[in-house]
Amino acid sequence: MRRGVEQTWQSETTVSDGAAVVTLFGELDIAAASSLRDVLQAAIARAPRVQVDLPRVSFIDSTVLNTFVNAHGHATDG
Repeated sequence: MRRGVEQTWQSETTVSDGAAVVTLFGELDIAAASSLRDVLQAAIARAPRVQVDLPRVSFIDSTVLNTFVNAHGHATDG
């Protein structure tokens, strides 16, 4: 996170029965993309199946959508 920029989102990852669930909260914008990429890659490394739970997200910008697309590509490269 950059100094002086308040983080507007949070994540929680749970793993059960071979699946990781990444629950996201708040506003996901360009400032979140890099950290979110790390969260998603860690979930992919922990479980063969990853689900992203978005009901508690109030905003997603196109940079974050691209982060989801790239994570999907990373997960299916295997």
